[in-house]
Amino acid sequence: MAASSATDHASQLLEVENSVKEELKKVRKSIDDTKDEDILDYLRDVCKFQEDNVRNQREHIVQLIANTCSVHKKDISSAIQHLAAKTLENYKSWYTHSKSWSDDEDSEPDQHSFKGDDHLMSLCLYLLIWGEAANLRFMPECLCFIFHKMKTSIIRHNAKAENGFLESVITPVYLFLKKDLPNPKEKERKRSPIISHRRVANYDDLNELFWTSQCLKDFKWDHNNLKLKVPRFEKWQHKQKVEEKQRHKKKVEEKWPHKKKVNFIEHRTFLHIFHSFHRLWIFFTIMLQALLIIAFTQSLKLKYLLLFGPTHAFLMFFQSTLDIVFTYGAYVKHNVRIALQFLFYGVATGIQTFLSIKSFQENEPETSVDYFKIYEYVASFYLVAHLAHAIGHSLLSFFPTDKGKSVTWLKWIFKERYFIGSGMQVRPLDFLKYASFWIVLLAAKFFVSYKTQIYFLDTQIWYVVFSAILGCLTGGIAHLGEMRSMYMFAKQFREMPKHFEKRLVQGSGEPVFYKCWNELISKLREEDYLSDNEKELFVMPPPKNFTIGNDAVNVNRWPLFIVVNEVQLAVSLSARKDHNELLRRLSKEGYLRDAIEEIFFTVGEILDRLGVWTNELKKNDFYNLEHAIYNKKATDLLKMWILITSRMVQDLLDDKILHVNWKDQELNTLSVEKLRLEKMLNGTTNVLDVPRNGEARRRLLFFGNSLLMKMPKPPSVDRMLSFSVLTPYLNEEVVYSTKDLHKENKDGITTLYYLQRVYPDEWKNFNERMEKKSLSEHDKSVEIGLWASYRSQTLARTVRGMMYYYDALKFQRTGGDGDELIDFVAARKFTYIVAAQRYSEFKKSKDTNIKKKATDIELLMNKHPLLRVAYIDEDDGTYSSKLAMLDGKDIQTIYSIKLPGDFLIGEGKPENQNHAIIFTRGEALQTIDMNQDNYFEEALKMRNLLEEFRPPDKKPDRQVPTILGVREHVFTGSVSSLAWFMSNQETTFVTLSQRVMANPLKIRMHYGHPDVFDRIFHITRGGISKASRTINLSEDIFAGYNSTLRGGMVTHHEYIQVGKGRDLGLNQISAFEAKVSSGNGEQILSRDVYRLARFFDFWRMLSFYYTSVGFYISTAMIVVALYAYLYGKVYMVLSGVEKDMLTKARIEGNNALESVLATQAIFQYGFLNCAPMVTGYILEQGFIKYRSTGRGFVIEHVHFAENYRFYSRSHFVKGLEIAMLLFVYVVYGAQRTRKGYVLLALDIGFLAICWLYAPFFFNPLSFEWQKTVDDITNWNNWLTNKSHSAPDYESWATWWEKQTDLRGFRARAVECILSLRFFLIQFGVAYHLRSGVGTISLLVYASSWVLFVCIGLLVAFLSLSPRSSNKLRFVHFLAFIVLLAAFITGCVFTLRLQVLDVIASILALIPTGWGILSIGIACKPWLRKARLWWLMSVWAWSYDVGMGYVIFAPIIFLSWFPFISPLHTRILFNQAFSRGLEISVLLSTPITTTTEETIGRRQKEPSEEDRRRSLNIHTGNL
Repeated sequence: MAASSATDHASQLLEVENSVKEELKKVRKSIDDTKDEDILDYLRDVCKFQEDNVRNQREHIVQLIANTCSVHKKDISSAIQHLAAKTLENYKSWYTHSKSWSDDEDSEPDQHSFKGDDHLMSLCLYLLIWGEAANLRFMPECLCFIFHKMKTSIIRHNAKAENGFLESVITPVYLFLKKDLPNPKEKERKRSPIISHRRVANYDDLNELFWTSQCLKDFKWDHNNLKLKVPRFEKWQHKQKVEEKQRHKKKVEEKWPHKKKVNFIEHRTFLHIFHSFHRLWIFFTIMLQALLIIAFTQSLKLKYLLLFGPTHAFLMFFQSTLDIVFTYGAYVKHNVRIALQFLFYGVATGIQTFLSIKSFQENEPETSVDYFKIYEYVASFYLVAHLAHAIGHSLLSFFPTDKGKSVTWLKWIFKERYFIGSGMQVRPLDFLKYASFWIVLLAAKFFVSYKTQIYFLDTQIWYVVFSAILGCLTGGIAHLGEMRSMYMFAKQFREMPKHFEKRLVQGSGEPVFYKCWNELISKLREEDYLSDNEKELFVMPPPKNFTIGNDAVNVNRWPLFIVVNEVQLAVSLSARKDHNELLRRLSKEGYLRDAIEEIFFTVGEILDRLGVWTNELKKNDFYNLEHAIYNKKATDLLKMWILITSRMVQDLLDDKILHVNWKDQELNTLSVEKLRLEKMLNGTTNVLDVPRNGEARRRLLFFGNSLLMKMPKPPSVDRMLSFSVLTPYLNEEVVYSTKDLHKENKDGITTLYYLQRVYPDEWKNFNERMEKKSLSEHDKSVEIGLWASYRSQTLARTVRGMMYYYDALKFQRTGGDGDELIDFVAARKFTYIVAAQRYSEFKKSKDTNIKKKATDIELLMNKHPLLRVAYIDEDDGTYSSKLAMLDGKDIQTIYSIKLPGDFLIGEGKPENQNHAIIFTRGEALQTIDMNQDNYFEEALKMRNLLEEFRPPDKKPDRQVPTILGVREHVFTGSVSSLAWFMSNQETTFVTLSQRVMANPLKIRMHYGHPDVFDRIFHITRGGISKASRTINLSEDIFAGYNSTLRGGMVTHHEYIQVGKGRDLGLNQISAFEAKVSSGNGEQILSRDVYRLARFFDFWRMLSFYYTSVGFYISTAMIVVALYAYLYGKVYMVLSGVEKDMLTKARIEGNNALESVLATQAIFQYGFLNCAPMVTGYILEQGFIKYRSTGRGFVIEHVHFAENYRFYSRSHFVKGLEIAMLLFVYVVYGAQRTRKGYVLLALDIGFLAICWLYAPFFFNPLSFEWQKTVDDITNWNNWLTNKSHSAPDYESWATWWEKQTDLRGFRARAVECILSLRFFLIQFGVAYHLRSGVGTISLLVYASSWVLFVCIGLLVAFLSLSPRSSNKLRFVHFLAFIVLLAAFITGCVFTLRLQVLDVIASILALIPTGWGILSIGIACKPWLRKARLWWLMSVWAWSYDVGMGYVIFAPIIFLSWFPFISPLHTRILFNQAFSRGLEISVLLSTPITTTTEETIGRRQKEPSEEDRRRSLNIHTGNL
């Protein structure tokens, strides 16, 4: 019945598509009926679009219109109008905006329309332009300009293109754009990855030209030939050619005359933090001023309150100055507004400052009173006016831009006016929610700040704590975490069919939960998460009707893993003398009653079908008891239970009485029932023990939990929105080959061996599944490669997961029964594109390893016929964007669209997405990355998620989201404790944090995959990411910025999830965090952050700051404050100030002063940043042990030299510096017995240890003696290799040169100034020397410099000699010791210094030497010219040797003790131990080819030695 209905719908969809095609031809005939073609062919002939572009957009448009008809239940004409209105919405806004400067003859676009259907013609023309626009798709207003000019030319001038659209229109703009953008392939980029944004243009600069009349000067349109000209660029090109011919020399380019920047200049300065978020800093500054006034005056008199006026005016004047600085030299439309603001605040600052000074002068009381009155009126008026301004700024957020000219004029007063940003309205209720959140938070913050003297640094921590509490509460209200164990799952399974029918079924009227459940269990078995036996336990038979006389009774039948427990419980209860407990359970609705009914009726059915009855089981008596059960009396149920558990029934089931051939086909169904009956009566399964696999448990629990959550009611598959999935791919692993799986790492471990040990149950299930198949050796190797690939972060895993959408749609249409027509409907609703930009390069390569990637991609295309691959093909300098897919048995290129040039002129990933996006289909688009996965049960909920794009039926005018945020499950984290922690931290961000950001804060953006975009909205507004080089380093988040600025809304939904993987070794984590923090640093410079901060109301701006760039700014401020605090404490100690202050405080009994000197508590508050992770973990997991799954390829030992290279300048130098400061403070401090002193030493000491030794603690086998010996050898080889031609991982000299690149005079000057701090420490130590001949610290200070120079000359002399023998090295070492001993002896006898003082003065030389080295690095260009750079290299080498061995010494020492390494391994891999992972075998036993059998056979059992090494694993957790 369902299959028949689904086939009818498929036929209707085909009819609609054919009708749309006829409509396209009909419109063409209304213009020109001489050809049997459609309107797209007409536009191709007129505009000279490429043929494949036309074919691609024809398929695109036909599917869009047909889907719109089915989704919105509209006729074709209404669907076209609806689609055209949405597609051209941005164009209409742009046209309205451009009226004031447009050069059109007519002001209204509707005065001249296409003949025939203007909506369809406009839709087709726009999408044809978009499909061939290449890189210009990142500039939506540029496309609006081109569309407007082309439409006008075709209608008014009856124009026709002479050359191709690509050459005439796109290529000129592309060349203009490419000239402005920084070239990613130029040689200078290899030397310096830092771009000076103020000197180069980006996509936004060129696009914003089309917001102003400047575009009419830079771009000229030829109406007759449909051609776009760039006069300035053409003139420049012509001049270059002429000069080149005249000189007959190599072309020397002159300065490009174009004014590149538009509206904004991204200066690389920290002043952007104030420039963008000036309201935040002004607010906190004024509140600090208020707290100080209260603290010092104990009141808030008007005289003091009016001081807020000059403070506010000055800060706003500074802000206005920055407005001028950051726009000077750019084309700015609103420069009048900036100038007026600058003048106003400059005058306001001057007047209020003058009046406030005069008002506080005490020597002229009469004049002062007059000034105060004037000041009172002026400041009061100023403050009230700006308070009204702030209120108006917030209230205007409730109004969109189309509410009339008055609102538009008011917004110009309160906000800057751009083409974007004016439609960012919120509902009053949403405003009230997030404003209340911040009012409560700030009230608590200011109260505590007043008491603890901690101000700017703690707001981020307050936000973290409040968001953790709120996120936990909202998650609990949303039913998250209600199912935390299989016991809770089984207990609520009875209600699951009802919830499933309510949330995931569209009015079928038939029970379908058991079909979906069994399909889910089948998928889990196919993925090897379940064994065959577990599959039988989890399969749910359909409800069954048993006939009782003339009546029928429906019996609910449940999976065996639930009912077996109930039956065994009943057996134990019936063994008791009294049956009261059993009767009590039978009197309630539950699994036990259902199980007894099923067993009883099944026994009766078997006996009745076979026609065999015994004296003990008489037919009439059995029927009487059937009626008793039908009446559901507990006493009769008990009788039946005693009967069906009797020996006679057991004998019947054991065939001791019956002699039946159960293999007979006629008894096949009956034999299945008998087998289930046997397992119900004889099974021993514990619900807490199945499934064994942790991933299967997690997925079942989340699926069951999600059915309790609120979600939209899904439409039928025919009525759902169509969508696409897009995955960018560069050159990552696709499918593991036999060679890949057996390749050993440097510890002798193969990938296959590793995976078999990490996933032993899944490997066992895989072998069990393979035993049922008769495969060739090649097919076996392919299957094993896929099995391994599905457990790693490969393209194969991602593709398999995304294709579950297709399987889910087919299943939801028919319940598993379908035909080609039904598959056709599913294919129309879902499209999957992999943007493999280098696929053509892989195919052409002669390298077998590279060519294999193309072969593997084709393997995936054959395995998943619906998969489409978009790629770039280069042929003799000509670039084309192509689409390949499986056509029959061959892979064919179905579309090939020529590009104007190299597509990669911006950031790689967004450019890759951009070239492939023209091949996507549907109303929605999900972005999926290469490290992601999907699950069948989650794919079932995609229809529900897409319904979020539709407004509620009762509120059709409500704003709908443009980006749907989706929850992620981080599946990495199974190997180490660090991986587990980071996995939970990442999970917290993608769940709890984004939950709060979406509601109530309304500030969630797009943070990468797997969010779902409103596709039509975004392809007409610049795409799903931004691609300008470096400034858009975090390309994904700019899609959220762009969507919000253009009136969109981002929401977050947690009833559906997608898998996500991370590389979770410490080095990989550090690299990832560095990328994210660098991306946030670039975001601070961007115009998007500036405009969002300006256009948001104050409370929403606070949310935006502390959930994005503010987190990194606050972290940087804490680090800077830590250094300032430590250096301040050390300088106070060395100068004697602290001692004098404490002495005075003790005499006067001033305990407050002593407390101020121990203000280290702020650095302890940072632990509260873990609050969201803790609360989120408790909410969703309770206190149950979490067992994650994932790739986790981080078990390889990292050499000490590699860790040193990675962390030397970022952590080790700073850790040693902090340790040095703490040591100086410990030695010379004056409050050693104080509590604050002890806390300071513990806190800062712990921080220094973490920075120095965390990379080694989280490094496998760091304390294994043989590994330590290897590390020493590798370290020495790296240090002694001084070759500049070797790579940096082999040569210290190469690595050093890369570490010493400083860009810009400002950076060098700052480095020199900061390095002076080291010299002050040396002088402070000399100041404290105790001499027997008086105060001669300066003399000792000078003597230490003499020693310093001598040591430097000695090191330089030794470095000039070639590689010396061990004897010569020993002589050099003796010379150094003799020189050092002579200096100590001279100081002791000449200056009468103590030996410890001499040693202290020598140690003080260490920071001094580092300060000289830092200054030398800053002066590198000048030292190179003076040929003295080699001296700095020698000095740096000495420091690296010294620092390395200082850090390495404790590791060498601990490696001597044999018990340290096993203990370290046990702590590090605690999560793996809890899963029975034999990590000791993995890490300690080299794997050779003899320890593994051939592909397809079982792994060799571990030896006795292996068992002994891994014995500690099986003793349980620590």
